Amino acid sequence: MDISPNAQVILPELAQIYRALESQLNEMDRHRVPSLQESWLEDENKTVTVIEDRSDWKKVVDLWREENMPSEQIIFMFHEMLDLWEQLEIVHCRQSLLELDNLLLDEDEILCLKCLYPDGNPEAITLKELGKLWQKLFQQSDMTQVGSLLTLFQDLKAEKMTAVDQLRDRLEDILAEEQGNPDLDLDSDPESLAPLYSEEELDQDKTQPIDYNDYNPAAFSPSAPTQFPSSTGAPFEDMPTVVLPMQLFSLDYAGATDKGMQRDHNEDSFLIHTQLERIEDKTGRTIHAKGLYILCDGMGGHAGGEEASMVGVNTLKEYFQTHWFDLPDSDSRLPSTECIREGILQANEAIYDINQSQSRTGSGRMGTTLVLVLIQDVHVAVAHVGDSRLYMFSRKQGLSVLTQDHDVAQREIKRGLEPELAFARPDAYQLTQALGPRHNDFVKPDIYCFELNQDSLLLLSSDGLTDNDLVEKHVGTHIEPLMSSRANLERGVSDLIDLANEHNGHDNITVVLVRAKVRPNLGGLSR
Repeated sequence: MDISPNAQVILPELAQIYRALESQLNEMDRHRVPSLQESWLEDENKTVTVIEDRSDWKKVVDLWREENMPSEQIIFMFHEMLDLWEQLEIVHCRQSLLELDNLLLDEDEILCLKCLYPDGNPEAITLKELGKLWQKLFQQSDMTQVGSLLTLFQDLKAEKMTAVDQLRDRLEDILAEEQGNPDLDLDSDPESLAPLYSEEELDQDKTQPIDYNDYNPAAFSPSAPTQFPSSTGAPFEDMPTVVLPMQLFSLDYAGATDKGMQRDHNEDSFLIHTQLERIEDKTGRTIHAKGLYILCDGMGGHAGGEEASMVGVNTLKEYFQTHWFDLPDSDSRLPSTECIREGILQANEAIYDINQSQSRTGSGRMGTTLVLVLIQDVHVAVAHVGDSRLYMFSRKQGLSVLTQDHDVAQREIKRGLEPELAFARPDAYQLTQALGPRHNDFVKPDIYCFELNQDSLLLLSSDGLTDNDLVEKHVGTHIEPLMSSRANLERGVSDLIDLANEHNGHDNITVVLVRAKVRPNLGGLSR
């Protein structure tokens, strides 16, 4: 059965729940719920619904059994459950969070679901039941409950907290309490740690999910868009959200260059210089990273272009080693915009001086493009000169081009010319800026900074790959799959070079990939 969004079919009720939740979740969170594959009515008494198979995914309970989880990771997981609880309440599927074996972890240990369980007895599903689930998790592990969490569980059992926001605030208070007193022993007196629920009580479940084939809520209407009310009656879009600061979770990178199918030499150069520091303590794992990623596409004849790109890369490498990597206070900040601009001008001057000393003129003057990325944890600085590009891909926002080519067509478009006329010019793709051919007064690099607030893939590339919109045309096959932590970036670089040789091949090809995964930094919460 076709289940595409435009399909005019009547889906079984359970399939409608999957479809509604898929449209409700943002793109970054959509993978938390298995995708709907097919659904049909076998007969009037039986519905068949086929979903993504997650039988080989790691279970949350296995993580608790095998590791002594730090308190920050526990609270982060509880935060995730609360966020998902609010989403599932809208489609009447909170029971999905109350089935211990239904809680899974993706490759980055983010909470996901194996399947959806519609609520059989909605009135019985309260935060008290969620607290009971948290007790079950502690029961499955060898961990003792810290005093503040034990008090929280007691309040949940007594139904002193009935609102999600109230519970979220308590979790943040508990985290702040521990971080404000790093030497504080939060373990309560052993006698006070008697289980709130007996094993029999934990096994009793008055919120049993209903049979899928009996599920027929009046809220679902196959002929019209489904509107799901929140528990407060407010539209979902108006529900309050908590914006958490982010911290780096992982950083992977790879790069390679190829002369292409038609060139007998390679005028491209690139550099990857990354420093990683991993720290693990009672609050969890922290990664600090400092990375310098440079790509240069040289021009100016067989020897000239190759020399220009190498001089550009090496000059910038030495500059940032001195002005960033080696500075004692550089672990906490990126270089300033002025510092980055000065480094680029020094690279330009180094190549310009060679042109002058060798009396190179006209098209014989060597030069190079530049695209440069600096990463300090979740902080990123970007600079570029010429037409080498930087792309960024995220599951939420898709593919974006973060640089704008410095060529005649783009210059004329900025002046108000229609794009069709600008690109029709015979000199449309002639560079208006490059490092080396002219004095520093004529070099105006674009520089800007931003923060990573979601998992992202950065792609630095020369025009051997970017020509003919090759990246844009193959996002689904060659870019999006690389977001997975299981994807090998070296293989991804090789595949992109093969793609460029197959469809372009007329120029040198250089590709640098940087994959950054981020997670909420609960320690950075401000109240």
